[in-house]
Amino acid sequence: MDQGKQKRLKEAFKSNESFLELLKREAESGGHQELKGSHPTKEMLYDYVLNWTEGADDENIMAHIGSCSICSKEVLSIMKIEQELEDGMLDWANKQPLVQRLKNLVSSLSLPVYGFATESLATRAEATEQDREYAVGESMVLCVPVASDGYLVILHYDADGRISMVFPSGPKDDNFLRGGSEKKLSGKITGPPGKQFFKVIWTSRKLLDPAAIDFNDGDSVDRSVETLLDALDGSDTGEWIETGYDIDVREG
Repeated sequence: MDQGKQKRLKEAFKSNESFLELLKREAESGGHQELKGSHPTKEMLYDYVLNWTEGADDENIMAHIGSCSICSKEVLSIMKIEQELEDGMLDWANKQPLVQRLKNLVSSLSLPVYGFATESLATRAEATEQDREYAVGESMVLCVPVASDGYLVILHYDADGRISMVFPSGPKDDNFLRGGSEKKLSGKITGPPGKQFFKVIWTSRKLLDPAAIDFNDGDSVDRSVETLLDALDGSDTGEWIETGYDIDVREG
Protein backbone atom coordinates (compact mmCIF):
# COMPACT_ATOMS: atom_id res chain seq x y z
CA MET A 1 0.00 0.00 0.00
CA ASP A 2 1.41 3.42 -0.96
CA GLN A 3 2.34 5.87 1.81
CA GLY A 4 -0.34 8.40 0.86
CA LYS A 5 -3.12 5.87 1.20
CA GLN A 6 -1.67 4.53 4.45
CA LYS A 7 -1.57 8.05 5.91
CA ARG A 8 -5.20 8.67 4.93
CA LEU A 9 -6.25 5.36 6.44
CA LYS A 10 -4.48 6.10 9.71
CA GLU A 11 -6.16 9.49 9.98
CA ALA A 12 -9.58 8.09 9.14
CA PHE A 13 -9.15 5.28 11.66
CA LYS A 14 -9.47 7.87 14.46
CA SER A 15 -13.19 8.12 13.70
CA ASN A 16 -15.69 5.38 12.88
CA GLU A 17 -17.52 7.71 10.51
CA SER A 18 -14.38 8.84 8.65
CA PHE A 19 -13.08 5.31 8.46
CA LEU A 20 -16.37 4.08 7.03
CA GLU A 21 -16.43 6.86 4.44
CA LEU A 22 -12.88 6.05 3.34
CA LEU A 23 -13.71 2.36 2.97
CA LYS A 24 -16.75 3.28 0.88
CA ARG A 25 -14.64 5.43 -1.41
CA GLU A 26 -12.05 2.68 -1.73
CA ALA A 27 -14.76 0.16 -2.63
CA GLU A 28 -16.20 2.45 -5.30
CA SER A 29 -12.77 2.95 -6.81
CA GLY A 30 -12.13 -0.79 -6.88
CA GLY A 31 -9.40 -0.52 -4.29
CA HIS A 32 -11.04 -3.07 -2.00
CA GLN A 33 -11.57 -6.73 -2.76
CA GLU A 34 -12.11 -9.98 -0.93
CA LEU A 35 -8.50 -11.06 -0.73
CA LYS A 36 -7.74 -14.75 -0.92
CA GLY A 37 -5.31 -16.48 1.38
CA SER A 38 -4.58 -15.79 5.02
CA HIS A 39 -6.15 -12.94 6.96
CA PRO A 40 -5.33 -11.49 10.39
CA THR A 41 -7.23 -13.36 13.10
CA LYS A 42 -10.13 -11.67 14.86
CA GLU A 43 -7.94 -11.42 17.97
CA MET A 44 -5.25 -9.61 15.94
CA LEU A 45 -7.82 -7.18 14.53
CA TYR A 46 -9.19 -6.59 18.03
CA ASP A 47 -5.65 -5.83 19.27
CA TYR A 48 -5.23 -3.43 16.37
CA VAL A 49 -8.44 -1.53 17.20
CA LEU A 50 -7.33 -1.30 20.84
CA ASN A 51 -3.89 -0.03 19.77
CA TRP A 52 -2.18 -3.06 21.25
CA THR A 53 -0.16 -3.84 18.12
CA GLU A 54 3.25 -2.34 17.43
CA GLY A 55 5.83 -1.93 14.67
CA ALA A 56 5.66 -4.33 11.76
CA ASP A 57 2.46 -6.01 12.97
CA ASP A 58 0.71 -2.65 13.08
CA GLU A 59 1.88 -1.72 9.58
CA ASN A 60 1.01 -5.15 8.12
CA ILE A 61 -2.53 -5.12 9.52
CA MET A 62 -3.06 -1.55 8.34
CA ALA A 63 -1.91 -2.50 4.85
CA HIS A 64 -4.17 -5.57 4.83
CA ILE A 65 -7.38 -3.85 5.92
CA GLY A 66 -6.64 -1.08 3.44
CA SER A 67 -7.11 -3.59 0.63
CA CYS A 68 -9.34 -6.34 2.10
CA SER A 69 -13.08 -5.77 2.28
CA ILE A 70 -13.59 -8.75 4.64
CA CYS A 71 -11.18 -7.53 7.30
CA SER A 72 -12.11 -3.87 6.95
CA LYS A 73 -15.73 -4.76 7.71
CA GLU A 74 -14.59 -6.81 10.69
CA VAL A 75 -12.57 -3.86 11.99
CA LEU A 76 -15.59 -1.58 11.62
CA SER A 77 -17.72 -4.05 13.58
CA ILE A 78 -15.13 -4.20 16.37
CA MET A 79 -14.91 -0.39 16.47
CA LYS A 80 -18.68 -0.11 16.86
CA ILE A 81 -18.72 -2.71 19.66
CA GLU A 82 -15.97 -0.85 21.52
CA GLN A 83 -17.77 2.49 21.11
CA GLU A 84 -21.03 1.03 22.47
CA LEU A 85 -19.16 -0.42 25.45
CA GLU A 86 -17.47 2.92 26.12
CA ASP A 87 -20.77 4.82 25.87
CA GLY A 88 -22.42 2.32 28.20
CA MET A 89 -19.66 2.68 30.78
CA LEU A 90 -19.93 6.48 30.65
CA ASP A 91 -23.70 6.30 31.14
CA TRP A 92 -23.20 3.99 34.11
CA ALA A 93 -20.50 6.22 35.64
CA ASN A 94 -22.60 9.36 35.23
CA LYS A 95 -25.80 7.85 36.61
CA GLN A 96 -26.71 8.80 40.17
CA PRO A 97 -27.20 6.09 42.79
CA LEU A 98 -30.83 4.97 42.94
CA VAL A 99 -31.44 6.29 46.46
CA GLN A 100 -30.05 9.70 45.44
CA ARG A 101 -32.47 9.81 42.51
CA LEU A 102 -35.29 9.16 44.99
CA LYS A 103 -34.09 11.97 47.25
CA ASN A 104 -33.86 14.36 44.31
CA LEU A 105 -37.34 13.50 43.01
CA VAL A 106 -39.42 16.65 43.50
CA SER A 107 -42.73 17.56 41.88
CA SER A 108 -44.49 20.91 41.57
CA LEU A 109 -47.28 19.63 43.86
CA SER A 110 -47.24 17.55 47.02
CA LEU A 111 -49.43 14.81 48.48
CA PRO A 112 -50.88 15.37 52.00
CA VAL A 113 -49.21 12.45 53.81
CA TYR A 114 -49.40 11.88 57.59
CA GLY A 115 -48.64 9.12 60.05
CA PHE A 116 -49.32 8.11 63.65
CA ALA A 117 -48.76 5.32 66.12
CA THR A 118 -51.41 2.57 65.91
CA GLU A 119 -52.77 3.16 69.41
CA SER A 120 -52.56 6.92 69.11
CA LEU A 121 -53.95 9.47 66.66
CA ALA A 122 -56.45 8.59 63.96
CA THR A 123 -56.98 11.79 61.98
CA ARG A 124 -54.73 14.02 59.99
CA ALA A 125 -55.90 17.12 61.89
CA GLU A 126 -54.45 15.69 65.10
CA ALA A 127 -51.11 14.61 63.65
CA THR A 128 -48.11 16.80 64.55
CA GLU A 129 -44.39 16.86 63.87
CA GLN A 130 -43.82 15.28 67.29
CA ASP A 131 -45.63 12.17 66.06
CA ARG A 132 -42.77 11.44 63.68
CA GLU A 133 -40.66 9.78 66.37
CA TYR A 134 -41.03 6.03 66.79
CA ALA A 135 -39.24 3.21 68.60
CA VAL A 136 -38.04 0.06 66.87
CA GLY A 137 -40.89 -2.48 67.14
CA GLU A 138 -43.60 0.16 67.50
CA SER A 139 -46.60 0.00 65.14
CA MET A 140 -47.22 2.89 62.79
CA VAL A 141 -49.99 3.87 60.38
CA LEU A 142 -49.15 5.87 57.23
CA CYS A 143 -52.07 7.64 55.54
CA VAL A 144 -52.23 9.04 52.01
CA PRO A 145 -55.37 10.94 50.90
CA VAL A 146 -55.81 10.67 47.11
CA ALA A 147 -57.54 13.55 45.32
CA SER A 148 -57.79 12.05 41.80
CA ASP A 149 -57.95 8.62 40.19
CA GLY A 150 -54.45 7.27 39.76
CA TYR A 151 -51.75 4.84 40.83
CA LEU A 152 -49.93 4.96 44.16
CA VAL A 153 -46.42 3.76 44.96
CA ILE A 154 -44.88 4.08 48.44
CA LEU A 155 -41.16 3.46 48.88
CA HIS A 156 -39.06 3.34 52.04
CA TYR A 157 -35.33 3.90 52.42
CA ASP A 158 -32.98 4.40 55.36
CA ALA A 159 -29.83 6.44 55.91
CA ASP A 160 -27.72 3.59 54.48
CA GLY A 161 -29.60 3.74 51.17
CA ARG A 162 -31.50 0.45 51.47
CA ILE A 163 -34.73 0.68 49.47
CA SER A 164 -37.91 -1.33 49.96
CA MET A 165 -41.37 -1.12 48.45
CA VAL A 166 -44.13 -0.55 51.01
CA PHE A 167 -46.99 -0.37 48.49
CA PRO A 168 -47.63 -2.33 46.41
CA SER A 169 -46.17 -5.08 48.58
CA GLY A 170 -46.99 -8.13 46.45
CA PRO A 171 -47.54 -9.11 42.81
CA LYS A 172 -51.33 -9.31 43.29
CA ASP A 173 -51.68 -5.82 44.80
CA ASP A 174 -53.74 -3.36 42.77
CA ASN A 175 -52.19 0.07 43.29
CA PHE A 176 -54.99 1.93 41.47
CA LEU A 177 -56.96 4.23 43.80
CA ARG A 178 -60.11 6.25 43.23
CA GLY A 179 -60.06 9.98 43.80
CA GLY A 180 -61.46 10.96 47.19
CA SER A 181 -60.20 7.78 48.87
CA GLU A 182 -57.47 7.37 51.48
CA LYS A 183 -54.83 4.68 51.57
CA LYS A 184 -53.83 3.54 55.07
CA LEU A 185 -50.88 1.23 55.60
CA SER A 186 -49.82 -0.15 58.96
CA GLY A 187 -46.72 -2.00 60.03
CA LYS A 188 -43.99 -2.27 62.64
CA ILE A 189 -40.97 0.02 62.69
CA THR A 190 -37.70 -1.82 62.04
CA GLY A 191 -34.12 -0.67 62.56
CA PRO A 192 -31.65 0.74 62.17
CA PRO A 193 -32.25 3.68 64.53
CA GLY A 194 -31.87 7.12 63.00
CA LYS A 195 -33.60 8.87 60.14
CA GLN A 196 -35.85 6.80 57.87
CA PHE A 197 -37.67 8.06 54.83
CA PHE A 198 -40.80 7.39 52.80
CA LYS A 199 -41.27 8.55 49.22
CA VAL A 200 -44.93 8.59 48.17
CA ILE A 201 -45.61 8.83 44.43
CA TRP A 202 -48.96 9.26 42.66
CA THR A 203 -49.16 8.91 38.87
CA SER A 204 -52.05 9.41 36.49
CA ARG A 205 -50.83 6.47 34.37
CA LYS A 206 -49.76 2.98 35.37
CA LEU A 207 -45.96 3.15 35.32
CA LEU A 208 -45.24 0.19 37.58
CA ASP A 209 -46.55 -3.37 37.21
CA PRO A 210 -46.63 -5.27 40.55
CA ALA A 211 -47.03 -8.60 38.74
CA ALA A 212 -43.61 -8.12 37.14
CA ILE A 213 -41.77 -7.63 40.45
CA ASP A 214 -40.20 -10.30 42.64
CA PHE A 215 -40.79 -8.64 46.02
CA ASN A 216 -38.44 -11.11 47.73
CA ASP A 217 -35.54 -10.06 45.51
CA GLY A 218 -33.93 -6.69 46.30
CA ASP A 219 -32.44 -6.41 42.81
CA SER A 220 -35.88 -6.90 41.24
CA VAL A 221 -37.34 -4.17 43.45
CA ASP A 222 -34.45 -1.82 42.61
CA ARG A 223 -34.94 -2.44 38.88
CA SER A 224 -38.65 -1.67 39.14
CA VAL A 225 -37.93 1.55 41.07
CA GLU A 226 -35.36 2.59 38.47
CA THR A 227 -37.84 1.88 35.67
CA LEU A 228 -40.43 4.00 37.50
CA LEU A 229 -38.01 6.91 37.92
CA ASP A 230 -36.99 6.70 34.26
CA ALA A 231 -40.67 6.86 33.28
CA LEU A 232 -41.22 9.88 35.54
CA ASP A 233 -38.30 11.64 33.85
CA GLY A 234 -40.23 11.41 30.58
CA SER A 235 -43.62 12.39 32.05
CA ASP A 236 -45.23 15.82 31.87
CA THR A 237 -45.82 18.05 34.89
CA GLY A 238 -49.18 17.20 36.42
CA GLU A 239 -48.97 13.53 35.46
CA TRP A 240 -47.36 12.71 38.78
CA ILE A 241 -47.06 14.04 42.34
CA GLU A 242 -44.65 13.05 45.10
CA THR A 243 -44.14 13.65 48.79
CA GLY A 244 -41.21 12.88 51.05
CA TYR A 245 -42.12 11.82 54.60
CA ASP A 246 -39.35 11.21 57.14
CA ILE A 247 -39.43 9.78 60.66
CA ASP A 248 -36.96 9.50 63.54
CA VAL A 249 -36.41 5.97 64.81
CA ARG A 250 -34.96 5.28 68.26
CA GLU A 251 -34.00 2.06 70.00
CA GLY A 252 -37.01 0.15 71.33
